[in-house]
Amino acid sequence: MTTVDLSGRRFDLESLQAEPSQYSTWFERAKAETGSGKCLCTPAGLRLVIRQMNGLYYLAGWPLEGNLHRAFPRCAFYKTPAELTGRSGYGSGAIVDREDGSADIATEVPLKVRVEEREPRAPRTPSTSGPSKSRSTIGMLGLMHELWEAASLNRWAPGWSRSWSRCRWQLRNVQRKIDGVAIQDCLHVVHPFEEANKARIEAEFEAFRARLGVRGGFRYRGYVMAELKRYTPTKFGYRIDVRHQSAPYFASKALIEAVEKSSRAVMAARENPEARTVVIMLVNRHDKGYMEVVDMAVMLTTKTYIPCESSHELRMADALADAGRAFIKPLRYDGVEDSFPDFQLIDTDPQTIVEVYGMIGNPAYDRRKAEKQAAYRAKRVPVIEWDTRGPMPYLGKQRSAA
Repeated sequence: MTTVDLSGRRFDLESLQAEPSQYSTWFERAKAETGSGKCLCTPAGLRLVIRQMNGLYYLAGWPLEGNLHRAFPRCAFYKTPAELTGRSGYGSGAIVDREDGSADIATEVPLKVRVEEREPRAPRTPSTSGPSKSRSTIGMLGLMHELWEAASLNRWAPGWSRSWSRCRWQLRNVQRKIDGVAIQDCLHVVHPFEEANKARIEAEFEAFRARLGVRGGFRYRGYVMAELKRYTPTKFGYRIDVRHQSAPYFASKALIEAVEKSSRAVMAARENPEARTVVIMLVNRHDKGYMEVVDMAVMLTTKTYIPCESSHELRMADALADAGRAFIKPLRYDGVEDSFPDFQLIDTDPQTIVEVYGMIGNPAYDRRKAEKQAAYRAKRVPVIEWDTRGPMPYLGKQRSAA
């Protein structure tokens, strides 16, 4: 549970989130008196940004201070430390943090193009060396990872549950501008199907579609994020179907082949009944009315939407959750091959690394494994290792000696 302070009065964060309109007076008072709220997860307290959207107030973590909040017991404003994210692997123009806790993102394939411009080639296969420090744009997988991380969906703690509805709610509360466009105007996170709200859900999607297409010599595009159901070949390419939505999307054969090539581990584990596949698509409303996919990326997750990079990681993530552990899944963004751990437990001090070794015998993989192990020994970092040729190690908390 996270407790916050507004103008000297303490509130439970969940209450503020559930009924923000009931606390408008306190939000306004705090904004007028100090300009911010305060998180009480640490003795001194940490500043919180007070935001207003659609007439309602809510709180967000202060820029670049998310890692200062308590990791465990869990604080809602805790963010993944810089050393556990691919976010820092870009040049200064790719992701620009703002003082109000939002960020501006510049993408590799823009949202707005001149009508006469040809569509880009099939997406670039992610580099095995990761994004260059001089790179000033972010790719599709990098964008999905950034949003997932900003929404704290790469974390897990005991007692949590997570549905697609919860993912959508957390993603919708992320404050970003993508190529200068507010995320609320360019990203559609597919709404879970609800028969009682069918008309409202369809109207929301139609409003998103209406913003796409040709106006004033430019073609305007947008992003759709959803859980992938299937993609099937057609006469001219592929049809893509997502869960909770009947409207299909259409992609070229070259695009699907490029995505499969760059996401072999995801594709290999996609049929696993214990897995989910999340997709982000850059879409265009074709002149004939159908939704055309310009670019896309896929991400493998557990049933509770914890990102993973292989079927072995799926087993480990589920096992950690079943063992009641609190942990982070570091996200690599655009194919980064840095020495990130597979998972990191945040309920120990110091935090514990979790490594899953599933490609034993591959020379490059074995070399990186040895380098990681040497670095952990040098820094005296506690590590749990699983060689997938053998049984999974004990994952519960170690009892302290009496």
